[in-house]
Amino acid sequence: MALQEQTAAAAERTTCSAGVLIAAEYFTTYRTMKKGKDGPCTGGLKEQPGEVGRWGGRPAVQGKELEGEDKISTSMTSLDFDCIVIGAGIQGSFTAYHLAKNKKKTLLLEQFLLPHSRGSSHGQTRIIRKAYEQDFYVHMMEECLQLWTLLEAETNTKLYRRTGLLVMGPERGQSFELFKDTLKRNNVPTVSLERGEEFSRHIPHVTLRNGEGAIVDTTAGVLYADRALRAHAEAWSTIWQPLSQQRHHMASHCVH
Repeated sequence: MALQEQTAAAAERTTCSAGVLIAAEYFTTYRTMKKGKDGPCTGGLKEQPGEVGRWGGRPAVQGKELEGEDKISTSMTSLDFDCIVIGAGIQGSFTAYHLAKNKKKTLLLEQFLLPHSRGSSHGQTRIIRKAYEQDFYVHMMEECLQLWTLLEAETNTKLYRRTGLLVMGPERGQSFELFKDTLKRNNVPTVSLERGEEFSRHIPHVTLRNGEGAIVDTTAGVLYADRALRAHAEAWSTIWQPLSQQRHHMASHCVH
């Protein structure tokens, strides 16, 4: 059966009781899977007993795995979820993880085995910054940095490296002035660099031409995308139990 047909069939058997369908970018089940002779999406995926997660075992959250009432169970008589997140990239897994932490029965779907290069979350690094033209992005990034720091602590994984971000352009250009004003208005720490020896000393491989301005968002840096995917998968598994054997194979059909 084609992947699209299987996904549609699974959707008919799956209800989203909160009426929420969240489109994002990624998910994997937490047991190591391998292709059988029939290939993926045809029942050929086989579970490897005793192995949890393509990236290793389950970590503890604050030194202890959630148990009992604190751990959300998937032992439901029907495929009934509060929220369904489609796509298990960084945004999808981040969304699903926080839904689950807030006691929502959440299903996270991904059609490929992770990690893969078929989405926008592959590779090692991504820029993370507060240097935006709009205020709401700056406010959102403040919260995002706090959540990344929390995830680092929960998974004992270094996810963010602060490097600073250079923003440069025509000094009196509308876009550059907008960046500059927004950062100043929101009290984002910045450094203004003047053309000449000062600029060359800090950034020797870039030339600041006459009439151009340069500021550095000192809070910016790089996010390790590959580690972030792994960390979310591990953090997710501490609060969400794997699907039962029957549902696991159904999920492997429509997900993988």
